[in-house]
Amino acid sequence: ILKIWQAEAGMGNGARPGEIIDAGDEGILVSCGAATALRVFCLQRAGGRKLAADAFLAGSKLRAGDRLGS
Repeated sequence: ILKIWQAEAGMGNGARPGEIIDAGDEGILVSCGAATALRVFCLQRAGGRKLAADAFLAGSKLRAGDRLGS
């Protein structure tokens, strides 16, 4: 379970919902389907602390092409 604390709507590329389009210093861009996406800037794992996306990625194996929830 991930809690999203800060994000903004963005443009997607038609990837499957939940698929990571980009992950880097500018946040984690997650497809919402069609041409929409959500760029996540701050998030928190269950039982963890709130982290900026770049700090979260430093301790995670999430990469572009991975799918959240799988």
